[in-house]
Amino acid sequence: MEVKRRDEGDVYEQKQKERERALTEREVSLQKRQSEILEMEKTLGAVSEKVQQAVKEANEKLAKELMSKHNIEINELKTTALHEKNIADLKITNMTETIKVQGTEIDLLKRQLAESSKQLKDVAVSVIEGRSQNNKIAQMEI
Repeated sequence: MEVKRRDEGDVYEQKQKERERALTEREVSLQKRQSEILEMEKTLGAVSEKVQQAVKEANEKLAKELMSKHNIEINELKTTALHEKNIADLKITNMTETIKVQGTEIDLLKRQLAESSKQLKDVAVSVIEGRSQNNKIAQMEI
């Protein structure tokens, strides 16, 4: 019986040692897992900061690009407006010159018309006077 008890005691001790070893292994495994989790949390925190920094940099870059494009468009519009203004100024200048030339031509034509009218009146008066004298001569002959 003593042998049986001793064997049972040995078996019990063996099982107890195995349980302790399993618990120790489980404890080591849990500590390792906890360590990995802590490391992952640190990495996640760093990744979050990196993402925020990358987003901030991307926003700044986009803002600069958009501002640059906007400034280029504004400069192009200003240049186009300036060119259109210059063209309009040239058209106004040309039209003003055309008006002056046409005004001068109108004045010249008015003077020529007045001169022609005067000459026509003079010719008409001469014709009338000539007929009048011819009629007087014709009446005198009769």
